[in-house]
Amino acid sequence: MGKRTLAKFAVIISLFALCGRSQAVCVNHLGELNDALNTVGGVLVSELFARTNGTPTAQQTREAKAIARALTTLSLPATTTSQGYGLFLKAAQQLGPLALQGQIGLAGSNVFSAFTNQAQAEIDCTAERIGALGEFNRSKRPASNQLAQAQRTLNTIHTLSNPQVALLLGRQVYLKIVLANKLAALGEAHPGFAADSVVGKTLTHTEGGNTGTVQFINDTEANETPANDPAHASTYMYDRNGLNSAALKLTFPGDPTGTNTTNVKLKFLSSTNGTFTFKFEDADGSKGSGIGRFSLTP
Repeated sequence: MGKRTLAKFAVIISLFALCGRSQAVCVNHLGELNDALNTVGGVLVSELFARTNGTPTAQQTREAKAIARALTTLSLPATTTSQGYGLFLKAAQQLGPLALQGQIGLAGSNVFSAFTNQAQAEIDCTAERIGALGEFNRSKRPASNQLAQAQRTLNTIHTLSNPQVALLLGRQVYLKIVLANKLAALGEAHPGFAADSVVGKTLTHTEGGNTGTVQFINDTEANETPANDPAHASTYMYDRNGLNSAALKLTFPGDPTGTNTTNVKLKFLSSTNGTFTFKFEDADGSKGSGIGRFSLTP
């Protein structure tokens, strides 16, 4: 390998840490990681020069080729820290025993430490993302499970004395983080239609050709305007119980002998409309039920 080739590798190392190893908008250790990668790159270039000066032995030639392969691998672009770690692991495997020796081993250890610090930052950030998913989101539990596995594996790494095993487990940590984020993204894309709250909104309901409205004033009070009865104040309870479903209970004083109660099951077909079934019992003991459609507007 000539001096021109070595010079090219030196230029590559000055640039490869700048390749897009970005991940989410979290508090992170990317600066520390890039510095460590730059350092290990410089060490590898120095070791490559040392093995190609003069007349190298057969062993030095083999080592030089391994270092050159590792440098080429590290110069490949990565758009996430998970991809960056994959390149780092591959380079370590290409280096073989050299990955644990002398200055190469020390520099590589610092890179590994920076990667594990970044992994913890991404676990924390992903946990917040998953936590923001709704209670009924189908992706929340599997995403949480993947992230918990990533955390357990990362905790295990810190107890290991075998660096080869630690390197391989690091890959598992990042793969679990990536999968947790994919599941979180899936959950964010499918949050369901049911409203978490109806405060400040108006529900317009139509059943059997009759239309009425319910205006939700606050957490417990509403104004009802039935189709064929005077408007009146009511109390209500609203409970989202699924991705696209909710229960609504309306009560109001009908006469001195009792209370009128209507229990409604809402099925949201979009964030603003859907269908419902209802059952009511008046103060005089009369009962009834029905079905209809509704819209929910600000």
